[in-house]
Amino acid sequence: MSEANAVSSKLPAFWADNVETWFAQAEAEFTLRGITADSTKYSHVVAALTGDAATTAEELIINPPDTNKYQAIKDFLVGAYGLTESERAERLLHMEDLGTRKPSQLMSRILHLYGKNQHNFLVRHIFIRALPDELRQALANSTEEDLHKLAKEADRLAPLVRSRSLRADAAAVDAVRRSTGKQRTLCFYHSRFGARAKKCVKPCDWQPGNDRTSSQ
Repeated sequence: MSEANAVSSKLPAFWADNVETWFAQAEAEFTLRGITADSTKYSHVVAALTGDAATTAEELIINPPDTNKYQAIKDFLVGAYGLTESERAERLLHMEDLGTRKPSQLMSRILHLYGKNQHNFLVRHIFIRALPDELRQALANSTEEDLHKLAKEADRLAPLVRSRSLRADAAAVDAVRRSTGKQRTLCFYHSRFGARAKKCVKPCDWQPGNDRTSSQ
């Protein structure tokens, strides 16, 4: 089939909630129809975009690159609508029950969510999720994929994060004590941990919202 005849092919409307599968189907259609020209594949994708997706990819539609147009818009849309590793991990960890599906259908869903990752992103996510909030935030931008090296990075950051937290707690406690112009009585837990205290023993003048005093 010639390229001229192939352009009669029509793709289904873009699936924003399953972008990888949509592109897999689009490429199967291109193969069946003998569509190989970069600009033709690009045009088919653009024609199949919904209003929201077209707005999202507006810059690539109005000003496409001179070459590799199809790959450019594919990479952009997968990046815009595809699941992040964190989102994949959360869905895997909270996988719905089998329900009325066949076990093989459930496995297909699991493998789809896992994707083609070469490293164990699920273990990475479980590890980071188990860390204290402050340390998790400190590792938020880490790109380390080796799990042992990631753990060593967390070991290195932990004392720094802990020291920062203690200074913040001390500042919050000091702000509470100075807030009324007189010495206030704080229990052991609020005196040491401030807003992060898990319990309180009376007498204690700490009130809900005191942690916000230090940030004002």
